[in-house]
Amino acid sequence: MFGHSALRAHVMGLERSLTVQPTKFELNLMQRIARDALDAGFIGISIDMFPWHRMSGEWQGCTIPSQHAKFKEYAMLADLCRRCDRVFQVTPNLQRLVSFVDILRMGSGIGQKPLRLTVLSALDAVHDRKLWRIFSPLLFIWNRLLNGNVRFQTLTEPFTIYSDGSVTPLFEEFSTGAQLNGCQSREERQQLWASEIFRRQFRQEWLSKRRKSFHRQLDLMEVIHCPEASWQGLSFAEIARQKQQEPLDLFIHALQKYDTDLRWVATGANDRLKPRLAMMQHPHILPGFTDAGAHVRNLGYYDGALSFLKQAVATKFLSPEAAICRVTGEPAGWFRLDTGVLKVGAKADIVLLDPNALNQPISPQVQISDPVLDGEPRMVKRGSDEIVQGVYINGVQVVCRGKVSDRLGREKLGTVLSPC
Repeated sequence: MFGHSALRAHVMGLERSLTVQPTKFELNLMQRIARDALDAGFIGISIDMFPWHRMSGEWQGCTIPSQHAKFKEYAMLADLCRRCDRVFQVTPNLQRLVSFVDILRMGSGIGQKPLRLTVLSALDAVHDRKLWRIFSPLLFIWNRLLNGNVRFQTLTEPFTIYSDGSVTPLFEEFSTGAQLNGCQSREERQQLWASEIFRRQFRQEWLSKRRKSFHRQLDLMEVIHCPEASWQGLSFAEIARQKQQEPLDLFIHALQKYDTDLRWVATGANDRLKPRLAMMQHPHILPGFTDAGAHVRNLGYYDGALSFLKQAVATKFLSPEAAICRVTGEPAGWFRLDTGVLKVGAKADIVLLDPNALNQPISPQVQISDPVLDGEPRMVKRGSDEIVQGVYINGVQVVCRGKVSDRLGREKLGTVLSPC
């Protein structure tokens, strides 16, 4: 995907991309560069309206450039994707409901060629147990009545996020949480916590019911590691009951006292099997969203396709053949990629699986010290070695029963996939 934020910052300069709207000349230049990118092989353009996503460095805490655009700019890029028959990816602004109207307008195919539009994401949110039911009727209206070509994306397992004290993407949706995430050190966070005004504002924002994305239920937030060893395995609400304290008071005190020495976990969506299976089975919802690459310390859903296949085998909500198609040829066809199917003359990009090994639970996330990141911790998945028997790129085997060939990364074996 060709990123809108990078495009906007390149054309306008970073400061102007965050503070003003583009001139007519700059809009035309964005359009020409984006067209060149699509002609060069990008599968589409991605815009971001989601206010959690923020800058670092000099503009720490400011929302990224794409979020500062107006509808005219978004529509210009959407029309370009429509004309080129490429994918237009959108992350809506959950705190600005009119953003959904804007996306609906861009995705309508009445009187014009349908836009290949994909929206992040369809989830069964813990804080709103009825939300998941809206996606099926919405897609019916969009694709059948408005002649659209829309695909939502969903995560194939519970959306569980690990956090280090107040350093967590879950806090980005309210201002005091964003301030804590923007601090460069423990000392800076301690300075914020030392202010009674800051603590009061944090409390008010935490308790606010205004269009939140994370449930903020302390009985569903569990301590993984803490200097207080007796806390491990307990929710903050349980700890508060033991200490006869108000739960939010205890939570704030724990964040202030232990900072990133306090590691906790919470599941925000897709924890219920029936809604999750219903979304994964829907023909217009792609089982592929993970967000793992953006938050390596917090989540590690790199085996989404295998998790999907495991659930198909365990629950029989889809046949194994249909499940494999849902994560290979079906999405490849929608993205216009000449891959994902076995046929004479196709490139031999193949993953060999042991079907018997799929009959097991979804693998849990685990923390490792990653040598690629100079030993920094990250979340990953393990347990695929017994399932994945082999991986071939253009006919060359690069993985065999868990062992990676030294040819991988040294020789040019494959090619970048581009729309056909």
